[in-house]
Amino acid sequence: MSGAALVRRVQNNLVPN
Repeated sequence: MSGAALVRRVQNNLVPN
């Protein structure tokens, strides 16, 4: 998994839509 994908995954966990 790329770094950018990890960042987006964590952001989704913190701020779910």
